[in-house]
Amino acid sequence: LQNQDGNSTLSLIDPKTHVVTGPIHFANASATRGYDDVVFEGNKVFLSYTNPATDANPNNAPTLVELIGGEKAIGRGDLITQPILTTASTGLNTVTGKTETVPQTDPDSLKMAPNGDLIFSSADGGVIIDIHHPGAKDQSVSFTPIKGLTGPAGLDDMIKTNATSGTFYV
Repeated sequence: LQNQDGNSTLSLIDPKTHVVTGPIHFANASATRGYDDVVFEGNKVFLSYTNPATDANPNNAPTLVELIGGEKAIGRGDLITQPILTTASTGLNTVTGKTETVPQTDPDSLKMAPNGDLIFSSADGGVIIDIHHPGAKDQSVSFTPIKGLTGPAGLDDMIKTNATSGTFYV
């Protein structure tokens, strides 16, 4: 992702051929909002959107999207996305056991878990969000509030391992 003279673009690199496609343009008129992280899963591309726009649609701003189009035969075109998660999304709070609106204050980092779930952090919201079957009809969302975080949590990167034992260094 890059910003050139106020124009936001995305370029994709084929890991086998090293061919760079793009630029794929997308509208981003804000200096404080934009795509933060990307996950590639097979032929799917997921992007996290930090500081989502709440002015135009305060109750349903996208925070996690799937890239569904934009690359044309010549490698140029507009970025086309489909929302996977919005500021209005609900999910299972793993602490209370209740379905609630997923706290997404400054959504941030995005990772793919070993089981194929997307793991997404809400930096200032102090929660880790798990999206099972992202973008599918049977998608489900759960989130875990992290205790002891006050004010801007700064919850940034995370990892979910499939190891059952070992040492984890921070």
